[in-house]
Amino acid sequence: MAKKYLHSIELQNFKAFPYNAEIKFNGRHALVFGVNGSGKSSIFWALYTALQCSGKKPNEHKKYFEKITPLSQSLRNVYQKDEVDSFIHLNFKEKNSKSLTSFKLSETDDDCKDPFIKQVNSSSEFITHRLLLNFSNFRNSEPLNLWPFFLRDIIPFAQSSTGINLLELYNKIIDGCNNNEKIATLNKWRSEFNNALEDLIDPLKLKGSSSLVSQYYNTYLARDGEKAEIGVYVQSPLEEFDRNRQVSKIKIHLTATFGDDKTGLINIDKPHIFFNEARINAIALAIRFVLMEVRKKNSLAGHEDDLNLLVLDDLLISLDLNNRLKVIDLVIDKYSEDYQIIILTHEKGFYNELKRKIHDNISKWQLMVFEPTPIHENPKIRYDRSDFLTKAIDNYKNGDYEACALYLRKETESILGKYTDPELKYIWANTSWTSLGSMIESLLNKSDESQLLGDLRSLLKKMKLTKEELEDLKGDLDTNTKYNATPPIKRNQLKSFKRDWLNLFIRILEEKNESSAAREMAGKILTIKNRCLNPGAHFNESPLFKEEIEEAIETVIEIKKIIANQNVKLYVKRCQQAGMKI
Repeated sequence: MAKKYLHSIELQNFKAFPYNAEIKFNGRHALVFGVNGSGKSSIFWALYTALQCSGKKPNEHKKYFEKITPLSQSLRNVYQKDEVDSFIHLNFKEKNSKSLTSFKLSETDDDCKDPFIKQVNSSSEFITHRLLLNFSNFRNSEPLNLWPFFLRDIIPFAQSSTGINLLELYNKIIDGCNNNEKIATLNKWRSEFNNALEDLIDPLKLKGSSSLVSQYYNTYLARDGEKAEIGVYVQSPLEEFDRNRQVSKIKIHLTATFGDDKTGLINIDKPHIFFNEARINAIALAIRFVLMEVRKKNSLAGHEDDLNLLVLDDLLISLDLNNRLKVIDLVIDKYSEDYQIIILTHEKGFYNELKRKIHDNISKWQLMVFEPTPIHENPKIRYDRSDFLTKAIDNYKNGDYEACALYLRKETESILGKYTDPELKYIWANTSWTSLGSMIESLLNKSDESQLLGDLRSLLKKMKLTKEELEDLKGDLDTNTKYNATPPIKRNQLKSFKRDWLNLFIRILEEKNESSAAREMAGKILTIKNRCLNPGAHFNESPLFKEEIEEAIETVIEIKKIIANQNVKLYVKRCQQAGMKI
């Protein structure tokens, strides 16, 4: 059987959608932008609710579609009438096929108990900023117990050795206690659950001084120079049942040892107190991704064509800038082949940065923008297929040179912004704005002589040589004196000294070459800025000429190729289709 992909979601009277609407994915990954309150998270909760209900008890799903009351868990839209049917409709399709496989979840329909949906649920991962908060939402006075985090975010997607969903098994045990199930039966279920929980935790355990989660964190999420030893273990599983039929409290603990070359490794007794939110969430992500990979690996046999969804909702807002970039690369480079990825964000800068990241594979992505809409209406969704440069070329083709110049300016600012600020602080800083002129000035001042002088001082300090020793060294180098038994400078010290100086001189030459190239590029940008970009963006009476616009487009493509280090064949092809001689 060929692999099925998520084709679309149809919603009605659910979350932000009072009326019927279809959200199209067409089997692609999806990148979704919308400001807070725009309705984009309805995608997350529709998928999460439908797939989670595959493991819930019969009729338990009805609470999400019942009439809204102060105590209800209903996910109906508050602006729609109660008599209007509320539902989630998931449509899947094989690539190059016209037939759909559909599943409906509503107060009266529960197609999500289908084995296919159960499989998708067990092999998918949902991570949102709000759910990551569960990882650090503990009292300072208490030890860190990860059981609530596991119960909500991980247990629902895990299975026992017999194939039963762990959340189903856990709820079965609780119901059995309340319904006077036989003690022997309860303990049989308890044993199955405890064994499955140990198997689930096993990849996260410290074995010696390492664990899979430590390796993952250090490889993908650790800060420069940082080393971590992280382990997770079950301190208290479900206790054996007796006549009281009480469900004991499960405890899952985290051990964390952090440090660097200067401090050495230091044991952190209460990570949720010691670490800030960004670090705690980075640890949580490492745990989530390790478990996701282990589950994927264990389910491969006989299930190579299973659909695996990775849905991320505003994941990066709790991470620092350094880890944001790492997670972007991690998700796109590591998981885009094995998962159908859906990324939702309210940050426009992050959305645009991801568009640049996926540009060469844009055909594999569905880009959506949830535009501001009155809250009593359906969110308006725009399917975005273009970046700034593509829009500029399209406007050139249509003869709208002012619009073309405006988009060229946006593209130039985007490229230079990233080049002059590699950590992308400007990207996510909602209150700051850097002018194109300032970016060109940064490009002209790319060579940092003060940094080179600082490196030179550090080199001299490192060598710890006196003036007399330097004079002796100079004499050795000038006369090519052979070493005797007691040379003024030891052989290994001389080699190290020469190597470090050569490295410094190489850096100086590289900086000089880069500075020269940057100045040349800055001159070209300044030319098109004055001829096209400024006149196109500001009120003036000067006409824009076709030849100047063509030169500006060519320059921006050259900038993109050199500075952004990007394959620009697609842009050149679009220019040629628009009649330009590039």
